[in-house]
Amino acid sequence: MLRDAIDFMRRGHIYLQTPSLREEVFDLIQRKLKEYLEAGDLEQTSTWLLILSNILDGVSSEARKDQALVEKARRFFGENREWVKGIAFRARSASSRYYPLYLLIKHLPRGNAFVSTDDQIDVYLLMYHTLRYAEIFGKTSTGEKDLRTLYLSIKGLYRWDGSHLLKGLLTVPELFEFERGLSNGDRDSYPEVIERILKLKNGLFNEKLSPEELLRLLLAKNSFLALRYLLLEEKKKDRPYHFVKANEERIREELKSRLARSFGDESIAILSDEIWLHLIEGLGEELKFVEVRGLDKMVIKGERAFQSFSHASFSSDFDPALLRILKSLSSSSKS
Repeated sequence: MLRDAIDFMRRGHIYLQTPSLREEVFDLIQRKLKEYLEAGDLEQTSTWLLILSNILDGVSSEARKDQALVEKARRFFGENREWVKGIAFRARSASSRYYPLYLLIKHLPRGNAFVSTDDQIDVYLLMYHTLRYAEIFGKTSTGEKDLRTLYLSIKGLYRWDGSHLLKGLLTVPELFEFERGLSNGDRDSYPEVIERILKLKNGLFNEKLSPEELLRLLLAKNSFLALRYLLLEEKKKDRPYHFVKANEERIREELKSRLARSFGDESIAILSDEIWLHLIEGLGEELKFVEVRGLDKMVIKGERAFQSFSHASFSSDFDPALLRILKSLSSSSKS
């Protein structure tokens, strides 16, 4: 039986290579995460989250050779994501927040079987909170400068289609430089994020989404905007815009209660007001049904129609990320 980190370093690779024994590795990781979280010793969780991260990323030699091990790690992460979120929420340094946040940003979208709207919103709030308190999360627990967690959050907001939340947050020159240096690939949303937005289409069409689901849509600005354009073709009116406006107070209360639950009373009023301003600015104005290059209606289905749409006179108002998401949503809606 594996007992601790030293034991794992000595024999862990043998356990991971042996299907009948690898369960002990995951049992040990779970045991240690729970132990250190309950003791408030968050720094000690990094070792175990790094081990899990290496398996999920296929970095470890065992994971590169064994896809079943990676799948086992994904299931384990999904089943224990509340522990990982708990560590991230309670972390108060770069060294204790980096690994749980990395796992949530990169691997939570892939957990199709278990990821909830609640989980997704938590990740957005963690990324915003990290950048909002850059003076805390830009340093290790010993006070040394460490910007990795801030860089991770910037890139994460792009990959989760939440880059509108960055406005006003990049107060350190290095953060501006990092954002400016991101490639187009780094700025594109994860396909899984877009797919989850599409799953809310019917509820949005029928105006039967909860405040939690509407908050989720507002956090993904371009995906939501693209979905609004798709629905505009069917309804001839920006019904989602009016649906959100009619439920503003309920959505805002949902945001406040989530922040309080996740971070306690720590500047909740300030955080809530700031995030809400970003969300409303991201919502923008009501979309109008328009004619696109002589088409009698706005059709966003099929390559030919998409090309007409993307080269229309108002396409300059759209950033490239939105057009790519729109095309992806359009293709998904046909399949």
